[in-house]
Amino acid sequence: MTPTLNQARYLQRTLDSVRAQTYPVGEHIVVDGGSTDGTLDILRREGERGTIRWMSGPDDGMYDAVNKGLATASGDILAYLPSDDAYLPWAIETIVDRFASRPRLDLAFGDGITIEEDFGTQILRLYAPFDRISLANYASLLQPAVFWRRSLFEQLGGFDARMRYVADLDYWLRAAAAGATIAHVDEVIALERVHEGRLSSARREAMQREEQEMRARNAGRDGGPAARQRAAKRYLRWQRWLWLRFVLASTLQPLPGPWHRFLSHGRVIVHRGQALSGLRPRRHNRLRGAIESRLAADIIAA
Repeated sequence: MTPTLNQARYLQRTLDSVRAQTYPVGEHIVVDGGSTDGTLDILRREGERGTIRWMSGPDDGMYDAVNKGLATASGDILAYLPSDDAYLPWAIETIVDRFASRPRLDLAFGDGITIEEDFGTQILRLYAPFDRISLANYASLLQPAVFWRRSLFEQLGGFDARMRYVADLDYWLRAAAAGATIAHVDEVIALERVHEGRLSSARREAMQREEQEMRARNAGRDGGPAARQRAAKRYLRWQRWLWLRFVLASTLQPLPGPWHRFLSHGRVIVHRGQALSGLRPRRHNRLRGAIESRLAADIIAA
């Protein structure tokens, strides 16, 4: 499902990325919070084509909209895709295959690309295997690259609509605490757009306060400065290893392996020297722009 509010500038690209999937999407539900910018024109047109189901009206924030959409969904695998983000064409097929191969898997998450709108810079986001304590203390998952079974939704209920910014991370941590089986998928599947109007960008200080409270609540006795430091060190170790694997995989193309679809079909340029340089201590900013995907740029172009 897709929550949206006054994002007509981006919404069509998001809807197109779902329609372009290599695996047929059972349903795409859009919940609009009462837009006044042309969003409703897009929704009416796509609704008449039969590509989406949609509703529009006041809500109590993004997570309230997400919960409304999920409550009407009928699929066995659920996800929400914000109206300024997008999927790569193989996203749904990749996730469906992973759930099919692991019947007891409750939640799956993949890798993605953050695209900075102001600069056009692409930042490849690679993720380590899930670890609840580490995640409660440091970093997060790429939200549009996360999918979960309906049974988990029925167990946990919806997102905490009292929160405004980080209820997604809270949900993943609540799932883990409830005993959910969570696995990472070695594939780049989602695109996240960063721009001035994005909620997390426009209200950074409020987001930081909410995040700190949420992390402290989920970490409990496993939180605190020392735990955050351990989690940060784990994150950096994994980043070095994952980027080394990615550079090696890009060198070995077209042999099958991790990130195969992205490297084969994403029209990817890997700046290997820049990537390897970015793995050195205190040079991680070099990883910004270490890859370029022409496909990703085309999908998310305004």
